[in-house]
Amino acid sequence: MNAWKARLGFLTLPATLLATTVASAQPAAQPAQPPTAAPPTMDLGPGKDAVKDKPDPLAEALAVQPGGLTFEMAGREAVTTSNAVHSKEAELEGAQGAVSSATVSFFPRLTLSASYTRLSEVEQGSIGGGGGILGAANEGPVGVGPCPDNPANQCVLDSGGLPVQAVSFTFPQVLNQIAFSAGLTIPISDYFLRSIQAYNAADHNEDSLEMAVEAQRLTTATEAKIAVLNWILAKGQVVVAHMSVEQANAQLADAKALRKAEKGSEADVMRIEALVAQSEFTETEARSNEVIAEQRLRVILHTPATRQLAIGVDVLATPATPALPGVDALIAEAVRNRLEILSTEEQRLALENLESVTEAGYWPRLDGFADVLVANPNSRVFPQQERFDATWDVGVRLTWVVNDTFSTIGSAKQAKSRTAQLDAQKLALIDSIRLEVIQAHADLLKAAPQIEAANRGVAAAEETLRITKLLFAVGNGTSTALADAENSLTVARLRKLAAHVGLHGSIVRLQHATGRDRAMAPVK
Repeated sequence: MNAWKARLGFLTLPATLLATTVASAQPAAQPAQPPTAAPPTMDLGPGKDAVKDKPDPLAEALAVQPGGLTFEMAGREAVTTSNAVHSKEAELEGAQGAVSSATVSFFPRLTLSASYTRLSEVEQGSIGGGGGILGAANEGPVGVGPCPDNPANQCVLDSGGLPVQAVSFTFPQVLNQIAFSAGLTIPISDYFLRSIQAYNAADHNEDSLEMAVEAQRLTTATEAKIAVLNWILAKGQVVVAHMSVEQANAQLADAKALRKAEKGSEADVMRIEALVAQSEFTETEARSNEVIAEQRLRVILHTPATRQLAIGVDVLATPATPALPGVDALIAEAVRNRLEILSTEEQRLALENLESVTEAGYWPRLDGFADVLVANPNSRVFPQQERFDATWDVGVRLTWVVNDTFSTIGSAKQAKSRTAQLDAQKLALIDSIRLEVIQAHADLLKAAPQIEAANRGVAAAEETLRITKLLFAVGNGTSTALADAENSLTVARLRKLAAHVGLHGSIVRLQHATGRDRAMAPVK
C-alpha cells in the first residue's frame, strides 16, 4: 500500500512545490523586488524532458482536413445517390404521366380505321322466282294502245306512249371491298362526372409526390449528417481506447518491476493484467464500432472503398444554438412545416376526387357521336357499284349498364376506406413527428449543461496533469501516474467531444423535426 502511495505522490505535495503550484494558479501578493533582481526559478530536475507538453491526440485525430466531409457535402452526396430518393422520383414521373392522361380525357375520342376485304363469289338469286322484270320508261298510269313500231298490234303503253317491256335484272358482285372510316365520340356526361375529378385527383397526387420527394431528400440529408457525427465520435473513441491500453501496459510494467523488487504483490500484477485485457477488449470493440460507423457512412453516401474519407466538420467548435421556444410551439411548427404531413393532405384531396370518379358509375353515360365512311362499295348505296361513295351519320347515345350500378357500390366503399386509412396514417405520422420533436428538444436542452460539465472536467484533468508533471519532474512521481493523468485528460476530452457531437446532432435533428431544414439551400 505504501508503494502505491509513493506512486501517487501528487496527493501529498511538498510545501515548496505546493506553494509554487498555488501561486501559478492564483497569484498572491509578493514582496517588492529590486528592479535588478532575477525572477525566481525552479529546477525541474532530470524529468523535465518527459513532462513537456504533448499534442492533444484527439485534436490531431479529429482535425479538419482539406476536402473533408462537411455536413453540406455529405447531404448532397447522399441525396444524389440515394435509392429511396430515386424511387420517389420515379413515382413522381408516373404521377406526371397520369396528369397528362387525365388531360387527354377532356378531348373527344377520334377513331380512324382503314380496311380491305376480299369476298367469295355467291350464286345470284332472282326477283319474283325467275324470268324478267316488267318496267316502264315513264312514270304514271299505263294503258293499252297501238304499238309505236306496228300500229296493227296492241301494246301496253306507259304515260309517255312508250311500250312497257320486260327485261332481265341482276345485281353485280363486287368482290373487293375497301373502306376508310372516321368516328368522333364526345363523352358529354364524363365532363361533369369523371374528367374534371380525375384531373384534379392526378394533379393533387402529383403535388403530393413532389412533396414526398423533397421530404425524402431532407430525411436522407439528415441521416448523412448524423452518420458523419457518429463516424467522428467512433474515431475519437478509438484514440481514447488505444491510450487506455498504453496506460494499462505502463502500469503493468511498473507493477512487475515492483514485484521483482519485492515491493509489490502478485495480486497487484494479476489485477493490472486483467485491466490490460479489459483495455484491449475495449479497444477492439471501439475499432469495430469505427469500422461499422465508417461503412454505414459509405453505404449512405454510396462511396467506393478506395476513397479515403476525411473529416471536414469541426465538432469541437460550439455551434450556434437555434431559437428554442416551448415544446408545444415546436410541435405546432413541425405540423405546419413538415412535408410529410403536407404530402398526406394533398393525397387526401386526390382520394376525395377519386371517390367522385368512382361514384359516377351510378349514372348512365351520355355520348355524342359522328361517323364518316368512304367505301368501295358503300353498303348504304344501292345497288352496289364498284366505286368510292361517302356517307356520314351523327347522333347522341345514352348508355346505362345496370350491372355497373351495383358494382359501383362496392367500389365506392373501397374508395372511402382508402381515405379513412390515409386519415389514420396522418394521425400516426403526427404522433411520430411529435415524439421526434420532443426528443430533439430534450436532447438540445441537456446539451448545453453537458458541454459545461465536460469543460469543467477538461479543466480539472488539465490541472491534475500539470501538477503531476511537476511532481514527476522533481522526482516525486511515477511514469504510471503521469500516464494516468494524461489518459484522464484524454478521456475528459472525449466526454467533451461526445457532448459537442450531441449538440451538433441535436441541432440537426431539431431542424429536421420542425421542418426548418426546408429553409436551407435545396439539397439536389
